[in-house]
Amino acid sequence: MTRTVVCISLLLLANLLCILPVFGQLADEDRDKPLPVSRLYDEAKFYYNQLQTNSKLASSRENWLKGTRNFRRIYLSNPKSEIAPSCLFMLGRIYGEIYDRFQNGLDLDESISYFSDITKNFPQNRLADDAFLSLGQIYLDKKHNPQQAADFLSEIVTNYSNGDMHPEAENLLKVLSLEHDIALPKIMVSSSRDNKLNYVLPVKYWSSDNY
Repeated sequence: MTRTVVCISLLLLANLLCILPVFGQLADEDRDKPLPVSRLYDEAKFYYNQLQTNSKLASSRENWLKGTRNFRRIYLSNPKSEIAPSCLFMLGRIYGEIYDRFQNGLDLDESISYFSDITKNFPQNRLADDAFLSLGQIYLDKKHNPQQAADFLSEIVTNYSNGDMHPEAENLLKVLSLEHDIALPKIMVSSSRDNKLNYVLPVKYWSSDNY
């Protein structure tokens, strides 16, 4: 009886020793698999949030540039994926914040470039109107070019009437028309007449949709 038990135990041990390398190989294969794009994006966002909350981390421009590299790496490896526009938007946002902190004009140019990439390469994406608004705000507040800002904002009211940035773009255009005598887009002149708005519209308006 004892000999039988010993034999059975030895057989079980031998089978276990044969199986363990297989599990080890599977574990190694799992480690070698690239992380899903969504996981990489979440990790990049986590690091960005750390920059927002950790003043010591945020004091170094190099740390901010590391944040841009995280998103750029994801975008370059998946330039046509659903998450690509979000990566570009985060790149535009981070470079804008780098400029605000360290006042390097090259960073502002990078911010403009990435927001522009969204409007050109992903015009139907939900972030396209956000990108146009960001461009408008950059040219208004940082480039001090109200006319160029109005051009970007006009894209929103003309082509993204159902977008969530439409009300803000419309309000900014009204301010620009009053403070800088910048013509409103034709679509706003027509709608304002229909709605009998309270403010005085400038005499000028866009004579063509190809402004």
